[in-house]
Amino acid sequence: MRVWPAAAWLLPLLHGVVASSLSPTMGYTMIALDMDGTLLGADHRISSRALGLLQKLSEEGVLISLCTGRSTPAILEHVSQLKLSCPIPVVAFNGALGMSCTADGQTVPLYTAPVPAEVVAAVLKLADE
Repeated sequence: MRVWPAAAWLLPLLHGVVASSLSPTMGYTMIALDMDGTLLGADHRISSRALGLLQKLSEEGVLISLCTGRSTPAILEHVSQLKLSCPIPVVAFNGALGMSCTADGQTVPLYTAPVPAEVVAAVLKLADE
């Protein structure tokens, strides 16, 4: 599987810098996008240009994945906006949750990496001091 970082090639397309006549997949089978400052513009929305490009890539068989520090509700509104016909793999909470999300808001947890209880207790103790 060839995966490319969005910043290297996709970002210029998302923001209209590169001519759209270029081969959209370049042989890649998956793209993993950060949300804030990458997929989402300053208005915290997916542009119509980016939306169209991602839908086209998905239709061509490229797996679209989102990676973010955001929580599940803050991700789902954008997953539904993408309206992709296949589930989207998502890494959320800065890597603490991996899940599959669909455009209709369904989620399936794939892995979790919660903060250990003893670490939470230690942090809370420090906060009280």
